[in-house]
Amino acid sequence: MVIYDVNPGLFPGYGVWSSLDLISYDSPGLDWTKLILRQNDIRLYNTYVFSIYNRFKKDETHTNDKSKLVIDKYIPGGHIETSSTSFKNNELKTPYSIEIIDFQLNAFKSSLNIIKEHKVPFVLVQTPTSIEQNSTILNRKSFDSLFNYHGPYLNYNKIIKLDHSFFKDHGHLNSKGATKFSNLLIDNLIELNLHPKETQKN
Repeated sequence: MVIYDVNPGLFPGYGVWSSLDLISYDSPGLDWTKLILRQNDIRLYNTYVFSIYNRFKKDETHTNDKSKLVIDKYIPGGHIETSSTSFKNNELKTPYSIEIIDFQLNAFKSSLNIIKEHKVPFVLVQTPTSIEQNSTILNRKSFDSLFNYHGPYLNYNKIIKLDHSFFKDHGHLNSKGATKFSNLLIDNLIELNLHPKETQKN
């Protein structure tokens, strides 16, 4: 079972932020060099050079253990559980339309083709953001049409409306919000006969 996060904000970029994170905590190598040259972004070159320098100097401040780099509770596997209940009212963008670049759209379709070829059940999920942040995306209906076409698709900005008490900031759920969202997602997967326990019955 694959739960595929389809946040519209992922589609206008070239994955630079993900690459920055991975390069920072992995050992330099040929694969990373190829990726950096392909994405051709100055931030990646800078991070890669600095990463090599750290290892060459054996800088004790550099660590591969992410649990030591965060204030909140780190859950092995890549999740950070924030204990804060206060809402950070970070500045929002003025209303804008998100342009989907061919690179990301092709990668999205390619990923789905691999999933379908292996006959793995999947669902496209847009996780909830604050009402204010969601409303800044002027062409959000176009994304709904795109994802529905490739679906099944669940847009939790429509399914559930959450106030600020469920968010760490406009784009991230806090522990309370994550629990509420996760429980609702499980219920919806069961309704769609997509939950692993339900698929095993059939």
